[in-house]
Amino acid sequence: MEIDKSELTELLIPINTSREDCIVFEKVEKCTYTSGKSPFSMALCLEDDNDDDDDDEEEEEKIIYVHPSINELASKLGVASVTKRFIYTQNTGVLAWGQEEKLTTRISGLLDSYTDGLAVPKELVQNADDAGATKVCFLYDERENLEWRNGLFDQGMAECQGPAIWVYNDAIFEEKDFKNIIELGGKTKILDTEKIGKFGLGFCSVYNVTDVPSFVSKNTLVILDPHLHHLGEAAIGTNPGLRVPLTKSYRKNLSNQFKPYNGIFGCNLEPNNKDEYNKTLFRLPLRTQKQASESEIKDLQYTKREVVELLQKFLDSAANLLLFTQNVKEICVYHLNSKSQNPNEDMKLLFQAWKENTEKSAEETEFNILKKVTSAMKGEQPSEIIFPVQIIEIGIEVSSEAHEISKEFHTSRDITSWIISWGTGNKTFELANKLKQQGAIPVGSVAVPIRRDGKN
Repeated sequence: MEIDKSELTELLIPINTSREDCIVFEKVEKCTYTSGKSPFSMALCLEDDNDDDDDDEEEEEKIIYVHPSINELASKLGVASVTKRFIYTQNTGVLAWGQEEKLTTRISGLLDSYTDGLAVPKELVQNADDAGATKVCFLYDERENLEWRNGLFDQGMAECQGPAIWVYNDAIFEEKDFKNIIELGGKTKILDTEKIGKFGLGFCSVYNVTDVPSFVSKNTLVILDPHLHHLGEAAIGTNPGLRVPLTKSYRKNLSNQFKPYNGIFGCNLEPNNKDEYNKTLFRLPLRTQKQASESEIKDLQYTKREVVELLQKFLDSAANLLLFTQNVKEICVYHLNSKSQNPNEDMKLLFQAWKENTEKSAEETEFNILKKVTSAMKGEQPSEIIFPVQIIEIGIEVSSEAHEISKEFHTSRDITSWIISWGTGNKTFELANKLKQQGAIPVGSVAVPIRRDGKN
C-alpha cells in the first residue's frame, strides 16, 4: 500500500542525538535524513559541531537528523533530504533559475517574424493549400452579438463574441492537423515534404489580430487561449485551450457560444442539426481595446481601420498568392455588416481571385508538384520526373460592394497570363536526402507574366 506522505507530517520518529541513555523523537516535518552520498552531508555535520565559531553570522535553523538506523525508511515517510533542507530552509540565496518561456512570450516573439502585414491571409492560404483545399474564403464580420454574451464556456469568453475575421476552406481537419496546429515549431509537419509550410508556426500569425482564435471542423470545436484569461473555469488545468466534441448536449446548453457560427459558410451548430461540418472554419475575434491593454502577445487593438488596411494589402497580393499553390485555385473575400440577422444571405463579396490552366492539355498538367517529387525521392529516378511548362491565367475582380467599406476600393477586373516552370536535378536530390530531417525538398520554380496575342 502506498503511503500518503502528506498525512504523516505530525508522526514522531527517532532522531540522532549524543545521548545514549534514551531515545528522542521529533515530528517528520522537522527532520532531515542523509544517505552519506550528498555533498552537503559532511558540511552540515561540521557546521553543527562548530556552531560557536560562527557567532557573527546570521543564525540559521538547526538541522535535526533522523536516527541513522532509519534513514532508508525516513525517505519513504516524506522526511526532507539533507540537500533539499539545505537549499530550501537554509538562507543560502538559492533561487529557481531554470530556463522558462511563457507561451504568450513565445508567440509574441514569433510575430516579430511577420513584418509585411500579410501574414494572416498568406499563412492561412498556405495552410489550406497544404491541407488539400481548393477554395479559401475570408469574411470581415462586424456584428457585435450582444445578445449572445451569456451562457458561454465562461463569462470571460463574452469579449470574444464581437466583430471577427472568419477564414473558410473546403478541406477537413485530420487528426494530425489538430496536433500540427498546436506545435509552435512546426516539427510535426516538417517531415511531410508534400507540404510547403509549417502548420503550427504559420498559424501563429493569427495572433496579429486576435488573442483567442477558434475553429470548427467536422464535429469538433477548438478554442485557443494562450493567456488563460477567457476560458476561465472551463480551462483544464493550465492547458491554454480546449478541444470540444460538438455533441447535442454542448450545443444545447451552451447555445450562445455557438450562435455566431451559424450561417457562416454553411456552418450550422444548432442543437438539432445532425450533420457534421465537412469543411474548416476559423473564427478570429478582433482584439478589443481592453484585450490590447492586457495582452502579452500584441498591444494592438484591431479596429475597422486595421481590417481595411489588411484587406487593401491582401487585394494587392491575392493574385500572386495563387501562383505556386498546389491545390488552392480560388480566394474570395466577403463582408458582413453589423446589423445582419441572416449571414448566409447578407454576406457581400468584396473581391475574388482565381487561377485556371488555359492549355488544351490542362487535365494532363493538373498535378501536385510536391507529391510527384516526394514520390521520386522515395525510390523513383530523378530523371523520370517530367515537369510540363504551365501557362495559367490569374484573375482578380473587385465588386462594387467593396467601395462601401472603403473609398480605396474601386470596381475592377484584371486577368494576367503567366508561364510557370518547375525544376529539380540530381545534385539537389542528393542534398535533399542529406537534409530530409529538416524537410528539404529539391524543387524550384519561376513564374513570368506574359502578354498573349490571340491564341499565341
